[in-house]
Formats: sequence, structure tokens, C-alpha cells
Amino acid sequence: MKKIAIYSLLATMMTSSGAFAASDSIVATSTPPQYEAPSKQARGVFGGDTTTYVKCVYKVGGQDDSNPSSSWLWAKVGGDYAKLKGYWYNSMPLANMFYTEAAHGEVMNLCHSTLAAAGVNSPIVIPYASDYTLSYYYVIWNQGVKQPVIKVGARELDRMVVFGDSLSDTINVYNGSYGTVPNSTTWLLGHFSNGKLWHEHLANALNLPSYVWATGNAESGEKPFFNGFSKQVDSFKDYAARTQGYDIGKTLFTVLFGGNDFITGGKNANEVIEQYSTQLDRLAQLGAKQVAVFRLPDFSVIPNVAKWTAADKAKLKENSVLFNDQVEKLIAKLNATYPQTTFYTLKLDDAFKQVLENSDKYGFVNKTDTCLDISQSGLSYAAGASAKTACKNSNAAFVFWDNMHPTTKTHGLLAELLKAEMVRGLAAP
Repeated sequence: MKKIAIYSLLATMMTSSGAFAASDSIVATSTPPQYEAPSKQARGVFGGDTTTYVKCVYKVGGQDDSNPSSSWLWAKVGGDYAKLKGYWYNSMPLANMFYTEAAHGEVMNLCHSTLAAAGVNSPIVIPYASDYTLSYYYVIWNQGVKQPVIKVGARELDRMVVFGDSLSDTINVYNGSYGTVPNSTTWLLGHFSNGKLWHEHLANALNLPSYVWATGNAESGEKPFFNGFSKQVDSFKDYAARTQGYDIGKTLFTVLFGGNDFITGGKNANEVIEQYSTQLDRLAQLGAKQVAVFRLPDFSVIPNVAKWTAADKAKLKENSVLFNDQVEKLIAKLNATYPQTTFYTLKLDDAFKQVLENSDKYGFVNKTDTCLDISQSGLSYAAGASAKTACKNSNAAFVFWDNMHPTTKTHGLLAELLKAEMVRGLAAP
């Protein structure tokens, strides 16, 4: 893969030996992080400048996709601990984010340098803000003039914001469950898969960072404990209000709900479309300039419903068909109502069908069963499971990792198949 453009901006951050050097947004300290929070921990709030340490999460198994376990190291500058300058969203432990003017690529480079110095070579590296060892994994919101702007189609973008469910969640349920779901030895930390998800693959391909509001087990509507589309938009609005220098017009929003609505929520296509209509309208009113909405795949082929009756599977499939027909009409209506915003669909249904129909061509050894030796119980997400022998021997070349979710190989292929369509949707201002 070609080196991404933003890394050229980091050249001045490297010493002649290739080690990372501190900057005006990243400082060094010899003081190590505490193991746990002090009894009266003071966090910076909006306007309250402070610093925080960085956890560099990495996949332990290297190129072995059947082993998604992870670990992390504190980011370092030379022999000292690295700290980001910035401020916290608030003082609440479960609902927080760290805002910094350090560019996303700069923080990534810091972690890569740290891991390289420790002799760690991992295909997956994810930085999180953290004040102490037992802290949650907090998202780092990069802001300010140092954020690279990337030309995608005819648009200038600096980030993706992702709304959805467990097909897109990378840390939110994990933090919310106090680090118990999904089990981090069976699923990559915070991910409901064995590696990167579709938007991470796409973000890498488009040279953009992605910020995730998606929540595992969410439906398009609301239910206890799991934020649906409405609450995710509420949360984004609240966090965006505390940014500095944020231009919403440079954000690509993506939306993918529906699986939980249809499979476990007992909802129909009309009910999901109603939620989409309300929340997409809100995004336009907030100032969003480009919103990509995923059409839904045929959920009747996933392992979770393998034992359903033929009639129930047919109904499940029909819900996706009806949703896809109605969402196209909704998008046309929204584009007429909000000419300043580009709404468009991504044909996830066609891409997923292509994967299944050409699984041999794409190197899959199994397109019907789970890579994991896992039960149907939702408790498995906490208890964990082991990869099947065939999964290990094929380097997880299965379409499905567990009963509900694709493998990272599938996520990556779907991202590849949808990338051109994603860019075409941004062809005209």
C-alpha cells in the first residue's frame, strides 16, 4: 500500500535515528502514570488545559488472524513518557474524550515509534488517552490547524464519524461493560471481530481517522443501556459542542443500523426507516455536508439464524429488501429537502452477496459457519471462546467470526468493494 500523504507531515517529528521527538502538542515527562485513579482525581474540563498519557494498544498475534488478543504500552518519547496536551470533555469516567491539537497521524506515529523501540511489530495499533493504568480506553479527538485535510472525490475531509451497532463499535460497549464485553482474548479489544472493522479499513484506505459513536447491541431506536441512533446523535452533538476549530463540513458521516432491529428486536423495515428519517434530518440541521447510509445485507444467511424456520428466514430477508427500497426513497427526499447536504447509499447488500457468491475466489474456506467454537448464548461475549481448528489452520479465512459478526477478512473485503462507491458519492459538492 502507498504511504499515506499525512505521514509526510510527520517527517520533521523524527530524529535522525528514527525515534519520535516531542512537539508543541506532545510533551515528555519522567513521571510514570499511576496504577489507579487517586481518590480525588482532577480532570480538565472544557477550557481547562491539561495533559494525559497515551496507551498504545496493539494486536499480540501479529499476522495470525485466529488470535485477536491484544496488549498495550505507554507511549514514550525517548526514555520518557509521552503526554498529550489538551483537555477532557468532563470529569465523568464512563463518558469522556480527550481533545488535542496533536494530529491523528502524529499520535499514531508516536505509538509506532514506541512499539518499534520495544521490539513490537503489530499490524494493528490504536492509541487511547488515559491518565492511569486501570483507566478506560478514551478516544482522542484530534482538532485544530494541524489536522490534515484529504481530498476524497470532490470533497475536502478530515475525519469520519460512525453511527451504528456492533458491526461498527470499536470500544464503546467494552468501556461501558467495564472491560468485560466483548472478551478481549476472543475479540480484538473493543471490537466484535478478530481485527479491524469495515470503517477502519476504509478510513485507512481514504487516509482519514474514524471516530466511533456506534454501540454494540444497538438498534435504530432506543432501548435500555445501548444507545440507538437518536442518542448517538445526541452524544455527538454534545461532544462536538466542546471542540475547538471543528468544521462539521469536513466530516463524512456513516450510518449502519438494522441487524439488531430485525434479528432480536422484532422491528420491521418501516420502523427502522422512521428512525432513519428523523435522525438523518437532524444531521442535516446540525450542518453535516455528506452522509453515507448503508443498504442492509441479507441477514438470513448469518450463523445466528441457521436454525430458524424457512418462513422466519424469508421474513428476515424481506425486511432488508423492504428497507433498501425505502431508504433509497428517503435519501432522494432528503437530498431534495437539504440541497446543501449530500446523502447517498452504499450497497452493502450487493457487496456482501458478492463475497458469499465468490468466497472461493476471495480465499475463504468457509462461508456458513463461525470461526469460533461458540454457543448461541449472548453470555459467550463475556466468557469467550476458542477458534476452531479449521479457523486456525486457515488463518481465520471464514466469512463469519462469531454468530453475528464477520471476520476482519470479510470486513476488509467489504471495505475494498465499497471504497469506489464511497468516493463516487462524494464526486460533486
